Amino acid sequence: MKIREAQAKASATLLSRGTGFSLCFFLMAVPLGAGGKPDFSGSWRLDPQKSDFGPLPVPLKYERVIEHSGLTVHVITHQATGAGEQSIETRFRTDGEFVENHYQTGVARVSGRWNAQTLEVETRRELQDKTLTSVEVWSLAPDNRTLTIKSHIETPKGPLDLTLVLRK
Repeated sequence: MKIREAQAKASATLLSRGTGFSLCFFLMAVPLGAGGKPDFSGSWRLDPQKSDFGPLPVPLKYERVIEHSGLTVHVITHQATGAGEQSIETRFRTDGEFVENHYQTGVARVSGRWNAQTLEVETRRELQDKTLTSVEVWSLAPDNRTLTIKSHIETPKGPLDLTLVLRK
């Protein structure tokens, strides 16, 4: 229960600071999967020097464990900041179908779609009667050991763009 309380507190803290979202929520050798699409499975750690968090502080720790099998993706994101630690699990499909994910702060609908060799992950959620929308674009470097996630987040207080560079 402490993780859920920390998630709610972190989301409320970020929202009160004007960011309008919980970074952990939005923010997940890799062989080619079925149909020649990348398989993002693996344990990924943030490279803070290569990442861009815009106006947000860089987390002390940020990791994503991704299980990508066929059309389904399961992501566990673990983040540590000055406000504490939190872990969030997200599941989605890569065929454009939205999947509901239940969190302490509410329900989010998440969908993935392929655009050539990149995966576009859209998340829609209501938080404190406001709609938050984010689109992440996942791409692998030629070495298959670097995952770049470019996020565009629409919040009631305006847009936010982030780039996360994760290493295997």
